[in-house]
Amino acid sequence: MVSLRPARRIALVCETTVGGAYAHVVRLAGLLVHAGHDVTLVVGRARPHYDATPPAAPCPVVEAPLARGFHPLRDLHAVVWLFFHFRAGRYDLAHTHAAKAGLCGRLAAFLARVPVLLHTPHTLAYEHAESAPARVLYRLMEWLLAPLTTSFIAVSEVQATELARLVPRRRVACIPNGVELEVPARNPGAGAERLLLSVGRLEAQKDPVTLLRAFAQAAGRDAALRLSFAGEGSLREPLARLARELGVADKVELLGQVSDIAALLARADALVSSSRFEGMPYAVLEAMCAGVAVLASDLPAHRELLAEGALYFSPGDAAALAGLMLEPPGAARDARVTAARERVRAQYDAEHFAEATLHEYWRRLSKPPSLGAPVQLAAVDGAALIAAVLCAYALRFRSGLPVFTAVPSFFPTYVAGLGAVLPLFLGVFWALGLYERRAAPTPLLELEQLLKATFLFLLTAPALTFFLRGAEYSRGVLLLVPLFLLPLSAAGRLALRRWSFTRAVARGGSRVLVAGPAAAAKPLYEAALASPEPLDLPVGVAATEDAAEVVRQARRAWAHEVVLIGNPLPYSLVVTTAMALSDAGARLSVAESNLAPFLRESRGARNFGGATLIDIDERLHEGFWFRAKRVVDVGVAALGLVLLSPLFALTGIALRIAEGSPVLYRQERVGRHGRRFTLYKLRTMRRGAEAELGSLVDVEHLAEPVYKIPSDPRVFPLGRVLRRLGIDELPQLYNVLVGDMSLVGPRPEATALVLRYGPEHQIRLQMRPGLTGLQQVEARGSASMSERLRLDLRYLTCWSPFLDIVILLRTLWVVISGKGVP
Repeated sequence: MVSLRPARRIALVCETTVGGAYAHVVRLAGLLVHAGHDVTLVVGRARPHYDATPPAAPCPVVEAPLARGFHPLRDLHAVVWLFFHFRAGRYDLAHTHAAKAGLCGRLAAFLARVPVLLHTPHTLAYEHAESAPARVLYRLMEWLLAPLTTSFIAVSEVQATELARLVPRRRVACIPNGVELEVPARNPGAGAERLLLSVGRLEAQKDPVTLLRAFAQAAGRDAALRLSFAGEGSLREPLARLARELGVADKVELLGQVSDIAALLARADALVSSSRFEGMPYAVLEAMCAGVAVLASDLPAHRELLAEGALYFSPGDAAALAGLMLEPPGAARDARVTAARERVRAQYDAEHFAEATLHEYWRRLSKPPSLGAPVQLAAVDGAALIAAVLCAYALRFRSGLPVFTAVPSFFPTYVAGLGAVLPLFLGVFWALGLYERRAAPTPLLELEQLLKATFLFLLTAPALTFFLRGAEYSRGVLLLVPLFLLPLSAAGRLALRRWSFTRAVARGGSRVLVAGPAAAAKPLYEAALASPEPLDLPVGVAATEDAAEVVRQARRAWAHEVVLIGNPLPYSLVVTTAMALSDAGARLSVAESNLAPFLRESRGARNFGGATLIDIDERLHEGFWFRAKRVVDVGVAALGLVLLSPLFALTGIALRIAEGSPVLYRQERVGRHGRRFTLYKLRTMRRGAEAELGSLVDVEHLAEPVYKIPSDPRVFPLGRVLRRLGIDELPQLYNVLVGDMSLVGPRPEATALVLRYGPEHQIRLQMRPGLTGLQQVEARGSASMSERLRLDLRYLTCWSPFLDIVILLRTLWVVISGKGVP
């Protein structure tokens, strides 16, 4: 793949140049630099007692006046400094780490209008507060800054749960820290010495005082014990004094900041983590990976990370910790160490951390530029309506035209009317899709949409004025409003689009990756480079038809859009790529493919390198009309259940007499987004029919996850009649009523078949299944999954209320004719 330039300018902000958070940020910077991005590391100046050299960063490092603790004037200085740095750097993304960098950095980045703002707390600010007023203040600050943050990245599920109290859970991504899986050779201390190791800042959060007191108790009973503190902090000198007071100064070593933790772990008998609170301690991960036993305070974060792979003690309980220190090596400890090592290998490897972090960055940066936000467009349309009413009133009553009745006052008569009509006006425009967040349609298409919306509004507005008693409205004014409304709204939208277009181009436009067979993709890419569109920036070619590889390369390039080209174009490539890109917020377009006849032209076609692009969006079933579809489903299902209740009663009695109980057949099916539900049908097969399926169909060895049995011998005569007339499916109106199904959609399949779905089949699970559907009216009885996928994709991309009506009418004819009944 060819990339034209670094994908993004990224600022990583950390409050100090030592500690676990800084090591985490340095690893992240290395990942981003390796991926070709322009990264700057913004760090707080090290405090005086940190005399160690911090780990080398793979990118430029800028020192900022960030400091731990609450210092209002210093913090204000840090915010101002960061603000000017962000403004000068023109960053696309700012990612803050730890408490103080999160508070100051997020506020400065928001004020500097950095487009995307992410925050990894490691620990939350209020957890560091030592007094109740400070905790309240920090909680308030976190609560105020949370809405300004695009996304939070939690390093553990425990932390994600805590963050979900501040923001909706969907804005929190849980990405655990990762470590390299190479295990260093173990080289325990010489002789009978047993080295206990503590790695972390010498601060109150890590509680080294409790650890030292526990060690003093244990060392009095086991002379072989030694303790080493690897880390720096404000408690270094107090710890040295306390060690002398407790008489263990000769057995305690304060190493300061250590760069080679692996060498220490190779000699250690156990790692002790005595923290009072944690996000996810990286030192514990390293110990797990190195095969070192862990003694940990009983915290949710420790439990999540270590599970049963450690010995736990209550935070601050020195006596309990001393008892654990005295536990001799043995089989039980070896089993815990092995369990911990396997756990870190399975869940906390560096590769997973890298992939997940880059995916989260892409997810937050991959939305194509929006040429006019919905709120901005609504404001333009609202202002256009107010101006149109004012102009129409002035033309009718202030221009010399004959007036045959008393002239109504503009205020309050027409102002009050505007207050009632304006929400209706904006609602009509919203219902017709004029506020969808997507690339702007062509001017002619937008004008066509405005004409439709204005006409519909004029049909409904006079009816609303009828209910505004005590006021009379001139018919002349109502007729004159559209003469002003249409040009004013169109002009306002055009000006907003131009302004948004200029801003989008200034930020680099929409990054486009061309994917497909090399013979087709490379010429399109080269043509797009030769005749560039201002808003579309070609960033590379993914010469492959493997959907996973297309998505991987799109993430590496942080593409806003993927253009698929090829003729024919495999459905599996389109469907799988659409779903993966949808999860990230990116867009998928198809160029010159055999899918074009199935797509709605009203969604807008664009030019790219001389090829016509048509957008694919597998999330079409959202928005106003989708909600309206659900309202219709509920109404029709409720009415149908009432009207058909005599038929259900008679059919139930006939089935009971002919075949006995049960009358209803229940089966687990899979619905939208993989949700399982119980489907109801009138029984048409003899009892025990499911047990006989294996003798008729080898489900485990089907070529495709679908089957049909012609002249199924399990169906009894009355059941055949019910199937022929479609009566057996009518109890599914209850499934429609409760939301498991819709009146129209793809048929729901049994769980056993869905479990065998490949990526290309998942498209069927993006829609609520239907009582009937396009497949039932065009290919009823078809046992071809490819045919079903073709029709499901066509229904998804071409869906409209009118199409549902056509399918329902055609269903009646299919039932009457008996077409496709097995």
